[in-house]
Amino acid sequence: MLISKTVMMKWHPRNKKWYEGKEYPFTKIGDEFEVKIEDLTDGSSAEVNVKCDCEDCKNPYLSPMTYNNYNKNIKNDGKYYCRNCTIKLFSGEIVRISRLKNGKSFYDWCYENLSKDEADKMILRWDYDKNINKYGKILSPQDVSYNSTGINKKGYWFRLS
Repeated sequence: MLISKTVMMKWHPRNKKWYEGKEYPFTKIGDEFEVKIEDLTDGSSAEVNVKCDCEDCKNPYLSPMTYNNYNKNIKNDGKYYCRNCTIKLFSGEIVRISRLKNGKSFYDWCYENLSKDEADKMILRWDYDKNINKYGKILSPQDVSYNSTGINKKGYWFRLS
């Protein structure tokens, strides 16, 4: 969560046109002026104060960071999480997505290595009620990676035929 509401900026030839367009009265190059956070450019290096949005964060008030870095780290849920909470909350999902991008899903493996009938039977036995990740997402055969090297030793549930 963004705590800062305004920051102090200095007039510079690179920002003059932007802030004049936001109706800030220009004084002279090098003068300081107060800017509302919502008027900063996405790539702004202005320092802002932030708080981790994770309810279980052990150290929610963080050192100031650039607005640019804050912006880059907003998650899909619209919240900001510190590095420790990001790892704790999202690392499993990040690894899963990365494995799927770099490898193949269990679904794809079945249809590439089994006969169509065998693959159909295998996929039909997938237990959607029990294959749920720790975030509550129901996993399908397309959501899990097949890894022939044995690194991914996670077990999955199948119904008896």
